[in-house]
Amino acid sequence: MSGGSDSEEEREFLRARLVVFGFFGAGLGYTFWLYRALAVVLSGQWAYVGAHDMVFHFLGATAFLVMGLICRVPTHSRRALEVIETIGVLASVSFYVAMGSAVPALGRPDAIVLLAIGLGLIGRAIYVPSTALRTGIITSVSGIPFLLMVWHVFRSITDEFIQLLAVAFPGNEPLSAASIRVGTVASSAMWWLLITVTCVGASRVIYGLRREVSRVQRLGQYELIHRIGAGGMGQVFSARHAMLQRPTAVKLLPPDKLGAESLARFEREVKLTAQLTHPNTVTIYDYGRTPDGLFYYAMELLAGADLATVVEKTGPMPSARVAHLLGQAASALQEAHGVGLIHRDIKPQNLILSELGGKPDVIKVVDFGLVKQVEERGAASLTQHNVLTGTPDYMSPEAIKSPEEVDNRSDLYALGAVAYFLITGERVFEGETIVEVCSHHLHTAPTPPSEVVPEIDPTLEGIILKCLAKDPDGRPATAEVLSHQLFDLSAGWSAADARQWWDEHRGAITEAHASVTSGERRHLTKAFSA
Repeated sequence: MSGGSDSEEEREFLRARLVVFGFFGAGLGYTFWLYRALAVVLSGQWAYVGAHDMVFHFLGATAFLVMGLICRVPTHSRRALEVIETIGVLASVSFYVAMGSAVPALGRPDAIVLLAIGLGLIGRAIYVPSTALRTGIITSVSGIPFLLMVWHVFRSITDEFIQLLAVAFPGNEPLSAASIRVGTVASSAMWWLLITVTCVGASRVIYGLRREVSRVQRLGQYELIHRIGAGGMGQVFSARHAMLQRPTAVKLLPPDKLGAESLARFEREVKLTAQLTHPNTVTIYDYGRTPDGLFYYAMELLAGADLATVVEKTGPMPSARVAHLLGQAASALQEAHGVGLIHRDIKPQNLILSELGGKPDVIKVVDFGLVKQVEERGAASLTQHNVLTGTPDYMSPEAIKSPEEVDNRSDLYALGAVAYFLITGERVFEGETIVEVCSHHLHTAPTPPSEVVPEIDPTLEGIILKCLAKDPDGRPATAEVLSHQLFDLSAGWSAADARQWWDEHRGAITEAHASVTSGERRHLTKAFSA
């Protein structure tokens, strides 16, 4: 952004807006060129339009088009974009001034050029992020050749032209050539001053509003960058700590969810999650409320992708790797269960695969938005009775039948369903509706993974099917037991295997992590302005 920071996001925004402005100016110029050409052809008034006039008009529109096409190249620096814009605008102005110089005074070139350049510069003030000072300079500089052109054209006024005016306006005292020249230049200068004031005012307002949005996008000590996810309990944004410059993820509860129950659950989530210190559980840095009551908390930003995205991008995983990854997740749940917390929404989207500290294949359990504290009075009241809480594809039978009575083993069922998905690339049960999926979880025996992927480790298959037992008593007794069983099967997936996989697929994971477009910034603005 002109006069703004050198951030990549602002550079990209400026580039995109210059492309739009270039095409806008070109479309406007070509439209008027066609209009004039048709008017001349139909009226036959070639005396007021010559070949040079129409050529310069066409070149003025083309200068905008070339500017827009050059700015489509994504590698230009912000400074280069500003130079390209300046050259494009001044080149277009020069061509339109040359066009006006080729039009006889009786054809009113002052009005034609004023309209052409004025509309283009007003469009620039609307489309291009620019400070009022920069807009004022560009508009003022553009007015100098325009006024010189008006003076030059009307300096050539002859007695014949004055006689034509006398015929056109009988009964009026004919003006002198000097009066007509001075009056036309003065009128053009006043119109140009009005255009300059309009452009400067538009840039001041639009640029100021964008800067205000940027200022609003600060949450305490955190500068929000863009949205990276959303769920039933809030939205998550990538952010940066103002002082430490530490990449951070900030989760906030949008204003439209600020009911007493939602706020209580959201605040309980951060407090309970902050108790957990396991290396495979997302770390909470901070939490609080904005002056207008928006509740948020800050946590570590994970440069990776959730397991659903990993399978989508790279396909199902081998048995040893599944055991290695979910062993970590089970170990994290072991700590949570040990302090009386049940996650209740274990699914591939809440298990993030990352590289941390140079170590590949690190799993982080995130989003304790549906967490339940087993023995806390009042906790159950924060979850409505007879309302499903969780994701049906990974929900245990008891979570469907009696959600207020689930225990630790419900998380183990979900972890078994995740393992099934990672091995086969398919969910345990498919259905046309949520009711059908839930019915399968309640009554249908899962298809053994070996019927989908014959090369699955038979021991791992047994663990998965045990986790998917309808009766909680048929599952592993604890997350600790499950983690030991899984880690015992992970020897076939070495650190070298993990590094090789990351070397091969890092690009796809990075692309998935960065898939949020600048267009999603509107979600951030909406969250603060609602």
